[in-house]
Amino acid sequence: MIFAGTMIAPGIAVGPALVWAPTDEPVRRERVSAAAVPAESQRFEHALHRARRELEEIALRVAITVSKLAAIFTAHAQLLVQDPGTFCSRGSSRSQR
Repeated sequence: MIFAGTMIAPGIAVGPALVWAPTDEPVRRERVSAAAVPAESQRFEHALHRARRELEEIALRVAITVSKLAAIFTAHAQLLVQDPGTFCSRGSSRSQR
């Protein structure tokens, strides 16, 4: 199965995919008594704080993962500069071009 979407970075992704599909299900509305408003407001503020914290944690995990993945490319670039013979010998047709 092939999915289309917006990519963040070029490449191939391997792993589980979360497929989100919007629904036409209406938002359930409930009446809240005046006495319950402070508690509901506090629940809402708590939910906002928790969502913000989760997003920050996700952003940190992505930054760490990308950083770890990027390290292999940095290492290869350093090898090319420090020891080009690692990737091609002097006698190869590639080095004689």
